[in-house]
Amino acid sequence: MRTTGLTADGLIHTLVPNMNQQPKIGVLCNSTLGTPSLHALLSNKLVAAVGMPDRVHDATNDIKNIAATFQQEVAVFTKSKLSTQLIDWVKKNGLDVVLVFTFPWKIAADVLTIPPLGFINFHFGLLPEYRGADAIFWTIKDRAPYGGISVHRMDANFDTGGLIHIEKVPLLPTDTYGMHSAKLANANMPVLQKLLPLIFSGQLKTTVQEEQKANYYSKPGVQEIGIKWDKMTAAEIVALVNACNPWNKGAYTMFNNMPLRITEAATQTGAAGDAICGTILEINNDGLLIQCKDKEALLAKVVTIEEGIYTAASFAQYCGIKKGLKFSNL
Repeated sequence: MRTTGLTADGLIHTLVPNMNQQPKIGVLCNSTLGTPSLHALLSNKLVAAVGMPDRVHDATNDIKNIAATFQQEVAVFTKSKLSTQLIDWVKKNGLDVVLVFTFPWKIAADVLTIPPLGFINFHFGLLPEYRGADAIFWTIKDRAPYGGISVHRMDANFDTGGLIHIEKVPLLPTDTYGMHSAKLANANMPVLQKLLPLIFSGQLKTTVQEEQKANYYSKPGVQEIGIKWDKMTAAEIVALVNACNPWNKGAYTMFNNMPLRITEAATQTGAAGDAICGTILEINNDGLLIQCKDKEALLAKVVTIEEGIYTAASFAQYCGIKKGLKFSNL
C-alpha cells in the first residue's frame, strides 16, 4: 500500500511524560488498510505486540515484513482456538489496549474485557450505515459521496459498539476500490494521532450507534459483481466496475458464452440509441460503446479475459468483435 501525506514520524512519539507509564498497545491487522498505521506505530515505538489471522495473502506477508523491520514478532491466530490464543497473547504482553485494523473473526465478549482499555476497532466504512466485512465495495457500488473510518469500541457483535470517532473521506466517481482503500489507509494515521492521547488519558467518549440507520452487508458474491445490462444505468455499471477494481479485476459480464470482466469504464453522454441493452453501438480507439438502461451508453475502456488484460479496442480486434453484437448478463 503506497502512503502519502502524514508519515510515521508525524505520529506522537511521547504521549505521556513518563514513557514507562505509557499503556501497552497491541495491534491486530489483516489488510493493507492497516499497514501504514502499523508501520507508523512501530516507527514510534508504540507497539508492544502484533497479531494476525493464519491467512496467507499479500497483506499478511507485508505485515510480517513490516514487523520484522522493527524486530517485532507476529502472533498468528487460528479461528478454532481464537479466544484462548487471544487471552494468552493479551496477558503475556501485558496489553492495556488492542487496536484492530481489520480482523476477519468475531472476538468473544469475555476476551474484549481483558485489556483495561478494551479493544478498539478501526472500521473502514461509515457506521452504522455500512456494517460488514467489505464496506468499501458497497460504498463505491452505492455511489455514496463519502466513505470513511469509523472508530468504535468492540462488543460481542460485528461493528455495533459505541462510536468514538467518524472520519469522512470523499469518494470521487472515478475512485476505484484500490484508490479509495489507499485514501482510507492514509487518512487513518491522522485519526490515530488525534485519538491516541485520548486513549492514553482515558478520556475517550462514545456515542450509541443509531440502529434505525444500520445496514449490514456481507461480502459480495458472484451475482453482486455481475453487470445486469437490462437493469443498470451506465453510472451504476461504472460504479460496480470501480468497486471490483483491482481485487476482482473488474465486473463480470458474458460475451458469446465467454465470461469476462470490464476493468475500466466511463459513462458516455449523448451516444446511446434504442438498441437492446448490452448491444455494442460503436468500436473506436477509446473503447467499446455499449447500450445501457434508460437509453444511456457505457464506454468500456479495459477488459480482462483469461488470456490477459487488454484495452477494449485491442480486445475487440483480438476476438473479432463487431458493432451490433451483444454482451449479456452473467
